[in-house]
Amino acid sequence: MTLSQLAVVADEAYQLLTDGTIKQYTPTNKSTPWKTIITSNPSNVQIAANTPLGIRQSNGTVYRLTKTVQAIGSNASLLWGHDGAFWQWQKTTSKLWYMGRETGGKWEVRDTNPHTRDLAFVGDATYQIAVNGQILRYELPGRWSVVESSYSNTAIAADDHALYALKRDGQVARYDGAKWELIGGATAVQIAGGKAGIFQRQASGWIYKNTGGSTWELVDQNADNVNIAVANSAYRVTSTGEIWILRGNGSWERIKEEDAHPAPPTDSGIHPEAVYDAGFGGTSPILLRIGNGGAGQTGLVKVLAEAYIKSRVASGSKPFKVAWYKSDRTESIKYLKDGVADVGITYTQAAEDLAIEQGIALSSHYIFREHFLLTGPPSNPAKLDVNADIFHQLSTLYAAAEAGDTTPPVRFLSRYDKSATSIKDSELWIRIGQVPWAMKYSNWYHQYMAYPIQALTAAAVLNEYTLTDWGTYLSVDDAVRNQITVYKHGQDDPKDVLLMPAHLLVGAKAQDLALAKDFAAWATGKEGQAAVAGFKKRGEQVYSTAP
Repeated sequence: MTLSQLAVVADEAYQLLTDGTIKQYTPTNKSTPWKTIITSNPSNVQIAANTPLGIRQSNGTVYRLTKTVQAIGSNASLLWGHDGAFWQWQKTTSKLWYMGRETGGKWEVRDTNPHTRDLAFVGDATYQIAVNGQILRYELPGRWSVVESSYSNTAIAADDHALYALKRDGQVARYDGAKWELIGGATAVQIAGGKAGIFQRQASGWIYKNTGGSTWELVDQNADNVNIAVANSAYRVTSTGEIWILRGNGSWERIKEEDAHPAPPTDSGIHPEAVYDAGFGGTSPILLRIGNGGAGQTGLVKVLAEAYIKSRVASGSKPFKVAWYKSDRTESIKYLKDGVADVGITYTQAAEDLAIEQGIALSSHYIFREHFLLTGPPSNPAKLDVNADIFHQLSTLYAAAEAGDTTPPVRFLSRYDKSATSIKDSELWIRIGQVPWAMKYSNWYHQYMAYPIQALTAAAVLNEYTLTDWGTYLSVDDAVRNQITVYKHGQDDPKDVLLMPAHLLVGAKAQDLALAKDFAAWATGKEGQAAVAGFKKRGEQVYSTAP
């Protein structure tokens, strides 16, 4: 078992371990500074720093830990604590609930927002950041005012005096309740605040404390830092699971030793499609395992893996390897559940949210944007209009296929394998009121279970229309590309049904959880996004960076 989460409040600190054990820091006990308060309960997936401590389990049940453990809520997808009160957000209802002294111990709805990402508190003021980066302040029950509408915000944090926002470019901004001001950062990948002040962790691992205005003081230059937490004191966590506290004299004291070195995963009978070493070679171990289908076949997983290895080695780590496990969306999540993969890149938000709620994954990180394509034979027997939207195109295709009077015949190839592409093509057919796979027999709806490149190749050879993605289209050879035409290409517009947002899930059973979390931070930070933007095939950029 290794460290999964560190939560701090006032002078207290709590660890949540990967097996659900919860420990409390008790500095007065020098021989055993961490006291186990809950022993091994895998259902525990989140702790909320508060007095009393809050616990969320994989089934959504919320508990309050006083002298006993009391159930106080249900169906929670996210949980926060502040000043003795609790907030919970329910994915199933999109509602944000509050329970505090003024509600008499009952839950009351404070917002209905399907896009809530996180909360932060400045005194009595409550702020929330949405998935799109918008920041709002709570005014009255059911009413929030927008204080920042920019989509460039990725996270919020607070100290005792102000709210802070982390921008996508690594800059940090301060909000004093009236206006915003940029205060530096440039390469920050995390911010955290509390009574001890506001701190930032940069991509290099170095930690800085804001000392006023736009001035930042370097307080630690350990490249192995992967997390920071702040309350009355600042804490840092290293990739080996060590926890350090910043004392008043400016020195760091280690309060937790490194995690026991994770044992190599047992042989599951499932072997990686490829293993990357960034050219270092040797007998270095596989420390990170990535589950994914399309981005692995196009080569992006290799590019990210090798860039990450080089970044870690440049920061002082020993060389290691990264393994890619070829898997569709369903397989990727199963690999996380079974501990076969440490992280997975998937494209279906509902499944990702469910994986987090069930405790299979700990967090989701928007890593890049892929785009679906509708392709078909150049002869275009269905006579699709390239200027029509995807729904009109599929309606035209359906009518032509049912008529059955064209040469070659109109046929549609579906991967029919629970992949993100299969789910999307089912969604599109349902949107036009058709379910060809449910017919007793359809001679034009071709169910072909295969990975992306193999499926597109089959569609080309068989003169069939199909749904694929841009990366796969750029990855097939010229003989295949010459047999297909693109009739619709998804765009970056979040309202485009052919946009394919890719999220990286960090698995709860990752063999080295700290490293998996560090990879997620790196991949969504400046270096990782530069690798995404620079990845090209046939001179074309394959993926868009995360918004």
